Amino acid sequence: MTFESGTTRRFDLVVGADGLHSNVRRIAFGLESSYVHNLGYYASVCTVENHLGLDHSGQILNVPGRTVGTYSARNNTEAKALFYFASPDLAYDRRNVPAQKAIVEERFKDLGWQVPTLLDGLRTAPDFYFDSISQVKLDSYSHGRVALCGDAGYCASPLSGMGTSLAIVGAYVLAGELHAAGGDHARAFAEYDVRMKGFVEACQQQAVDGARWFIPASKWFTRVRNLTFRLMPYLPWRNVIRDMSLKVGSAIELPAYEGLPRRPAVRRP
Repeated sequence: MTFESGTTRRFDLVVGADGLHSNVRRIAFGLESSYVHNLGYYASVCTVENHLGLDHSGQILNVPGRTVGTYSARNNTEAKALFYFASPDLAYDRRNVPAQKAIVEERFKDLGWQVPTLLDGLRTAPDFYFDSISQVKLDSYSHGRVALCGDAGYCASPLSGMGTSLAIVGAYVLAGELHAAGGDHARAFAEYDVRMKGFVEACQQQAVDGARWFIPASKWFTRVRNLTFRLMPYLPWRNVIRDMSLKVGSAIELPAYEGLPRRPAVRRP
């Protein structure tokens, strides 16, 4: 590996866990445009004052194609502001934060409710996140001696609600398969692919299905969604609906790798 500083070092394996816009993936697999797929939405999150006095809770406003809200954080000492909107691909500099804030302001400046206050907080926020809601789709999560983990290999997008779970499960499976294979990376990486594929697909599908509920495209569907939530406690099939949301988290069976006999280490020249 040759680093930006010019230093060169040699490694047995490289694991890229550097997010949606992974440099490791770009170097080992090719251009980002081949693997990153925009679902047609953008999201922004920043820290603001908890001006509503929210107590471990949040509030959101939906208008067709846009969702804006806030929820309390850090034991109610602050809040997070959320801005989601549907859009075709946007051209912008990922390192130009003022320009990204301007995009968010332009999209939400005509809304009332608490939106003007949240936009005021966005302008001076100590942190700021803005990106497309995208997924990473790869036929394999490894190439040669390079493997990918978390969003770098199989980002499901924030709409899945499974990003942290995917990263932790993926790290566990990757480490476990390397242990079980006794250092035979080719075997371990192949098993890693097999074990993760179904789980990744389920998490990514949940994001696609959930988008229409979280960012409704019409007033009609927003009313249907809200009515469904209000009636949920009284629906005879409510447990089926509840179990559907839990099913994705159980879409993978995790072996107890520490209980497996370790294979002999592969001898290298």
